[in-house]
Amino acid sequence: MTVSLVGGLFVGCIYGVFAIGLVLVYQVSRTVNFAAANIAMIGAFVFTDLRVGGGWPALPAAAVGTAVAGALGGLGYLLIARPLQNKYPVSSTLATFGLGALLYTFAARRWGLRPIESAEVLQGSAFRVFGYTFMRDDILIVLLGLLSVGGVTLLLKRTSFGVRVRATAMDLVAAGQSGVRTDLVAGLVWVAAAASAGLAAILVSSQVSMTVDFTAGLMLRALIAALIGGLTSVGGAFIGGLVLGVAEAFIGYQVSAVGVPELILAVAVIALLIARPTGLRAAEY
Repeated sequence: MTVSLVGGLFVGCIYGVFAIGLVLVYQVSRTVNFAAANIAMIGAFVFTDLRVGGGWPALPAAAVGTAVAGALGGLGYLLIARPLQNKYPVSSTLATFGLGALLYTFAARRWGLRPIESAEVLQGSAFRVFGYTFMRDDILIVLLGLLSVGGVTLLLKRTSFGVRVRATAMDLVAAGQSGVRTDLVAGLVWVAAAASAGLAAILVSSQVSMTVDFTAGLMLRALIAALIGGLTSVGGAFIGGLVLGVAEAFIGYQVSAVGVPELILAVAVIALLIARPTGLRAAEY
């Protein structure tokens, strides 16, 4: 039981990293980026191609995969969020479905629909700490999660760029009139969010069935975690991811029937949103 909950924490870190990206992108462009899952997936497949097929060392391959995901995120902003910024508010969110479908189609044609061989970022045997067995990439996953929430929080609170991000999130028009280059700020946020999601997908790719839809479930759960934070709170989104990961592990341990854990989580999230539409924690600008 305890081992399952520890595993849930690792998975929750991945949900939290994805959720932080969703929150930041939504705040600066009022767009829920549903293409994020397939952007991250392509970054992971690029890493796998270089690592397994090309024999690249892990870190350069991971850097390229992360950079590809970041570039696709920036392209998504330029093609979707920026042109539709002053249009009907839902238009850019709906357009991300189209971008996601294009990326999925490309990936399916490039890599096929069957699972492919994956690779760990940090190779080596598993090790035990306090009686628990950890893979080396598990530690990277936790570090990525902690660095994401801590780094983003410090960035928003302590840097001039963070002030610009917060100003853009609070009032796009007023921020622009105050001299903030809101297009540049939003574009950089899209790039950073996509890159972090890509890195998270790379780290988790060796622990799942490596298919072109392996990030779909991550995206759904990350969206739930972001909604727990009201799509406004970085800390709330990350905590939501951890709670979701642990709850999923607990329910999965108690209930073995296929689909029941997902049903329980779905009902719980619907009840939460009905009771608290703004989530459990609001943003603190």
